[in-house]
Amino acid sequence: MDHKFLIFLASYMGKMELLSSLNSMNSTGLLDQMLIVFEPEFYQKFSPPGKNYVLANFSNHQSIIEIIKNWSAQEKINFSGVLSVDDDEQFQLSKAIAKTFQIPYYSNKTLEYSSNKFIMKNRFDSAKVKHAKYILTNNLTKDKLSQIKTDIAYPNVLKITNGNGSEYIYVNTSEKELLKHFTELKEELKNITNNCWFRKQEHTINGNIIKINPKKDFLIEQFLKGEEYSCDFAINDNKITILRIVKKYKHDYFGYFNAYYLLNTKTLEDLNINYEDLKETCKRISEGFKIKKGVCMVDFIFNGSIYVIESSIRPGLSLFVPLMEQVYGYTSMSMLAKLFLEQEIISSLPESEGLAICIYAKTAGVIKKFNTSDLSKLKNEAEIIKVHKYEDVGASIKDYNNDHHDLLMGYVLIKDPKQDIKGLIAKINQHIKIEMVEQN
Repeated sequence: MDHKFLIFLASYMGKMELLSSLNSMNSTGLLDQMLIVFEPEFYQKFSPPGKNYVLANFSNHQSIIEIIKNWSAQEKINFSGVLSVDDDEQFQLSKAIAKTFQIPYYSNKTLEYSSNKFIMKNRFDSAKVKHAKYILTNNLTKDKLSQIKTDIAYPNVLKITNGNGSEYIYVNTSEKELLKHFTELKEELKNITNNCWFRKQEHTINGNIIKINPKKDFLIEQFLKGEEYSCDFAINDNKITILRIVKKYKHDYFGYFNAYYLLNTKTLEDLNINYEDLKETCKRISEGFKIKKGVCMVDFIFNGSIYVIESSIRPGLSLFVPLMEQVYGYTSMSMLAKLFLEQEIISSLPESEGLAICIYAKTAGVIKKFNTSDLSKLKNEAEIIKVHKYEDVGASIKDYNNDHHDLLMGYVLIKDPKQDIKGLIAKINQHIKIEMVEQN
């Protein structure tokens, strides 16, 4: 067969994000032109769409490659692209697959730029992308603390150089807090083993070799005030196409969010964000990453200007993915597939909007009650299109100092929210009844 055929590594993302991405590609026939590599447990539980698939253990990269080889030989199909979001592993599996099957893929430099936050911020500097002031340090000496006070100021943010979630992030309002959190973070990480986030790395910046130990070398960034947003954009032959824009509503835990508001361009203008300015920021990011074709995610703060928090050379992943599938009929992953299959992608954002509201447990424990039936009383106030529970009565919910993801118990999706968004978020939560009891 001489037409294009992709490999999709169906892992490294939440189950609902993955199912929504698969559904959006299935509805347009894209899955007919790709081999999907599923984890056995996921396939058995969800029976996802896709007639061309194999099952593989994602902890064994060589085994995955051999399984794909066997399928390719049996079906007499050659591959032209690979879809993946394995930035958790610095795209090592995708890179190995691309090399094995001689598939065009991002350069080693592009992978390096997008997989380490310090290197990424250095590329932002080169591409003239506005972002927070920062330093990399492994020791808070008196001179370093003086530099932080002068150049970064308080409050500031302490974070690890690798990883793509909200783990291991601290807000510091004073030097005392920074010293405390810096010590806690080093202590937390020192016993971690077999985690690709914390492999020692070596990078070259302006001809100088920079060695980074992610267990000891941390970023300290300026705390950016303002509203937080996120977008995905496609880059192809220097043309930027915005695929989604989301406004985030913050949770009490820093880096976590109560809701995601999927915006159209009119609402964006009402929020005083210039659409062309956003596209220009995206273009500069693509130039910094040296990426010519693909889909990138951008998190940014708007406080009169656009300041980028971070970016990646893969689509964004969160509850806005199932929201996009329900409201738009596409996801950024389906647009990436179309791009790699040389099919036409969207030319502008849809007019429809949406809201994904997170359902959180307030504390860890065992779920005694989780009742969403009262949401039906809001049918005249909001077009609720989906309510999903990750957990239900009897399930045990855990919580950790540096990871609060387990507190997320489900979500509510709303199409074209008509009223005040903060008020609607509050009203939805008021109509959900949750009771927790202590774990025995």
